[in-house]
Formats: sequence, structure tokens, C-alpha cells
Amino acid sequence: MSTLRIRRIPETITKDYLSELYPGCAISLCRTGCGKVDKTQTATVTFKNESAVKDIIRNKPLFIDKKKVVVDDEFNALTVLHSDPKACVDIIAVHGLGGHAFRSWTFRGPGSNGAGAMWLRDFLPDEISQSRIMTYGYNSDILDTDSVAGIRAYGLSLLNIINDMRTTSKEKKRPIIFICHSLGGIVVKEALNRARVHNYQDIVGPTIGIVFLSTPHQGTSLAQYGSIIGVIAAIQGLNRKLISDLEQNSDRLTEIAEDFIRYQSSILFASFYERRKTSLFGGFWGYWYGSKLLVDQLSSTLGVLGEKRDPLDKDHMSICKFEHQEDIGYRTVVKRIREIMGGRTKMQMEGSYQVSSSKDLKEGLLSRQETTKSPNELQSIDLEISVQKMTYEETN
Repeated sequence: MSTLRIRRIPETITKDYLSELYPGCAISLCRTGCGKVDKTQTATVTFKNESAVKDIIRNKPLFIDKKKVVVDDEFNALTVLHSDPKACVDIIAVHGLGGHAFRSWTFRGPGSNGAGAMWLRDFLPDEISQSRIMTYGYNSDILDTDSVAGIRAYGLSLLNIINDMRTTSKEKKRPIIFICHSLGGIVVKEALNRARVHNYQDIVGPTIGIVFLSTPHQGTSLAQYGSIIGVIAAIQGLNRKLISDLEQNSDRLTEIAEDFIRYQSSILFASFYERRKTSLFGGFWGYWYGSKLLVDQLSSTLGVLGEKRDPLDKDHMSICKFEHQEDIGYRTVVKRIREIMGGRTKMQMEGSYQVSSSKDLKEGLLSRQETTKSPNELQSIDLEISVQKMTYEETN
């Protein structure tokens, strides 16, 4: 089973047309977005036979109805999986480091049309139809670069791409819910931290909730937190330098979490943790090293008022995959998404919706500067304060 993304499809093409072109495949077809400017469509096509995908990619360029389209299987940037003309919420899924924007959310077994079920595409639109559902992909093999700097870069990239996708005044006001797997939750937390520094109020303001699926928010100690991050990075196939860097910089990752908690008081959270142990390695090494519960209830706890915490009977890699719509874990995730949508409406009606000001964030950065010893960290914070000072003066 393998899936292609086909972009720049003419607006006259229908899903039935693609079904005839690719019989027996699971297909989604959506307006790409970007307001009234881009009227093209994006499709995802899941093939049972992986060789068919390889043949299509190898024989590029691809034409549909005599129009040249763009085809790939990498799924970088944002891919629209469902888009309703009356959408009232944007749901954005972010995979973890070493993951994939489509495969990370796909159940490897019988599912939609006999192929693997990708619940964000195949199930969730039936539950929350008036929505736009997207998955964010990024090249997370951060070879020969600093991992924390890489996480910051991914966060800023996410902000820029979302900003480009939400162009009309209606889209800019549309609520946002993030769904994060594993270390993807750290990318989202850092993105929202940067959103306040770099004045992306059209993103941080409308963000109403985040669903975390086995995101390691903390450990019982700094050393344990670094170990958890390192093991997750290892089983997701990341390079040794990145694994070591993540472990050594667990204190910086803790700062990301602390800054996030301090300034995201208006967001509702649902945190899920695994109940099954994850096999750390396959074959001989799996037999030798065994399995481990990676993100338990403590590690998955963000520690904020009103946070919903649920166990799922899955391991770390399967917690973001659901075989069918009656899966108990899937039903619970959908329930939490609906609660976020309803809960935020109640918060706004009661007047408790608030966004921490730019001045508050600047003061927080200054307080951290007083306890920072590294010259590189001081330089980074000085730069953040300079940027924040300019944006604060412009808006006050």
C-alpha cells in the first residue's frame, strides 16, 4: 500500500473521474485553498500495489485531462484532506520527528477500500463535516544540524505555511485545532511560542485546542526526559547525532514547554498516553532489548487546568492510527475534538478568552535572560527581545 499526492488538478475534475482513472483506490479530492486565488485541487490516491506508485513517479510528468499536474509521495508542507465550503474549523495534524504526513496516520491493514485506513481522510470528515482537515509534512531528518534549532525552524515553517493558506478575512478568523503525534507536539508548542514573538496573531489567537497523542511533555527528572526523547528519536529512525543532541538539550526542550504553558492559557488540551509497550528494535535487537512504555501518564501530562487525559490501548507508534470508525481510541479522540470545539465557544461567551500580550511575552523572555548563562542563548534571547520590542511598539 502506498499513497500519492496529486496537486494542481483542474477545478473541473471530479472525484468520480479520478475513481475511473484509478479504480479500487481510496481517494480524496479537495480545493487546495488560498482563498479565491488558487482554484486548483489536491488529491490523495492510495494504491494497494506499491509498484503502481513507483511507475507513476518514474514516468513523470503526469497529465490529467490533458493538464499537467504535480505528483509526489513526500507530502511536504500542508496537504488538504477534506474541505467543506462551510468549514467552521481548521484541523491540522503534525507528525513527529522521523514521521510522514500521510503514513504516520495510516493503519497498516484492512481499512478503507481494502487499503490502509487514513483516519484523518477516511473517517474524520464524517464526524466533523464542516471543517478543513490538513496534514503538515516536513523533512525531519535533521542531519548535521542542531536539533533544537531544527525544531524552531520547523515551527516557523509551519506558521508561514498556515499563514499562506489562510488568506481571506473569514479564514483568518476560523478556529484552529492541532492534532500532534509524539515529538510533533514539541514542534507545535514551539510554533505557538514563536507566533507570539513574531506577531502571528491570526494563528495564535484562533487556536482553540490541541490534541496530543503520546507527546512527552516532561519526565520525572531532566535526565529521564532526555532519555525518553532519545529513545523515541531512535525508534523513529533518526540519525545518531540528532538523538544525542535531543538528549543533551532536554533542558532547552523543557524551556519550550514552560514558555508554552505560561502563555497559552486560552487553549484547551487533550493529552493521550499509551498503555502498551513499544518494541524498541526489530529482529535480534528487539529480542535483546525488549520493549518499553515510552510515554506514560506522567510524561504525557502537560499540567494545566482543565487538561483532559486519556489512556489508549496502543503503543507509541500505533497510538495515532485507527483501523475503523468504531475503534474505541478513535471514538475518544473524536469526543475530545468535539469538546474542544464546544468548550471554546463557551469560554468566549463567558468572556474568559484571552491572549497573552506581546508585552507579557517580552517580560517573560527578560526574566529568562537573568538566569541564562550560555552566550549563545543570551544572543538568541536578545534577538527575540529586539524583535518583540519592535512589534510591541507598532501595536501599542
